[in-house]
Amino acid sequence: MDKKSLIFDFRGYAIEEAEQSYLFLSKVSKDSKEVIDDYTAENIVSSFECILLFGLKGRQASQGSFWKFIKDCAKHNQGEKVFCSDVSFASSLYFDDDANNIKRGRAWIRQLLNAQRAKQSFSVIAKSTDVIRRWTHVHSVLRSLRLTQRLLEIAKQVSKFKFELQLHYKCRYHWKIIDGYPTRVYDKAGIAQRTKRNKELIVQSTIKAMSEMEIGRERKTSQIDVSATTPWVRFIDEDSKHAYYFNARTGATTWTEPKEGYLTDASALAWQKTKRKPSNSVASDDTASTFASET
Repeated sequence: MDKKSLIFDFRGYAIEEAEQSYLFLSKVSKDSKEVIDDYTAENIVSSFECILLFGLKGRQASQGSFWKFIKDCAKHNQGEKVFCSDVSFASSLYFDDDANNIKRGRAWIRQLLNAQRAKQSFSVIAKSTDVIRRWTHVHSVLRSLRLTQRLLEIAKQVSKFKFELQLHYKCRYHWKIIDGYPTRVYDKAGIAQRTKRNKELIVQSTIKAMSEMEIGRERKTSQIDVSATTPWVRFIDEDSKHAYYFNARTGATTWTEPKEGYLTDASALAWQKTKRKPSNSVASDDTASTFASET
């Protein structure tokens, strides 16, 4: 496969990534009333960025910015009052160190999600054929009618979710254009933060599931078999470096290892400051594995 064919093939991957991001949101937010936060929305935001950047011309596009393209779409669609209003609103925001308007473009996408107007806005862009021809290469996602229709369907489904996103949210990645394809590059701190957050989600979903079981509701989760778990979670006291145990059902804490076993995870350390340590004497250190069964 030559380089040109490879780039054309990659634009299909950009749409598939957006579809996977939508499916992820569907799993996380099964209830349409559930609010999606900044971290959870990061994948769909970056997927929309990738689609707009793919095949985009210009020096700023090579730096990861599509804002001038969006402004040109607004200029040639003055009759689309809502679209132009969203662009004008994003233009009025202040950002530090954003000469290429990368943060501004990202904030515009987040605003569309908050307002549930992703479908409406991408429809305006899709019909701006003259602007698309002027600003994009032939291998752009927006040059393909089939891929554009898939994009609009994704935007339509995503617009059904309820978002509450910060427009100045600090993302943990930047864009690098490699062989014509926008690629996310995460810094070390961003990778560590994502790993920590993923572990926290595991512990949080486990405790939430156990709480629901307590009131007789069944909950299936792919992260852990909650039917086999214990309500006890082990933490490490920062001062003494000894282990103590928190009961997720009752809120009780103790230095004594529970007979029914306990759950422990590195991400549980983030909760230590919010948990009440037991007042009795410190027990011995526990070096058990991630989940210790009854001994």
